[in-house]
Amino acid sequence: MKTYKGPDLFKGINDLKEVKAFLGNSQGDETRTNSVEAFKAAKGWLSVSQEFKNIDYLNQEKVDELSDTLQKENDEYIKLLKETGEYGKFDGNITFSLMEDPLMDKTSKSKKSSLKFDIIDFLK
Repeated sequence: MKTYKGPDLFKGINDLKEVKAFLGNSQGDETRTNSVEAFKAAKGWLSVSQEFKNIDYLNQEKVDELSDTLQKENDEYIKLLKETGEYGKFDGNITFSLMEDPLMDKTSKSKKSSLKFDIIDFLK
């Protein structure tokens, strides 16, 4: 089993809701957009962000409406944190452990390996 420590989390900085509907999903791709046309043109090279999966994300108007709503929620959250003196305070970090499944994972001690896994956020 391997345990990984993710990045430190800071209130109001890296715990905000994603306001872009479509995100690059290949290594090094930092694309973030709300353009439905760009999503369609990417032909699978963009993913739908979690916040947008419960709407008709192929409808530009719906994407724009939700993006505006999420941005307002983020702004209100930041405002509240600043008023209470909590903005920017350390809020822990993400730690997760992976255990190899002998039926699914074939790893070699002599070669670098790549593992795929899903992280389920039960807090949302």
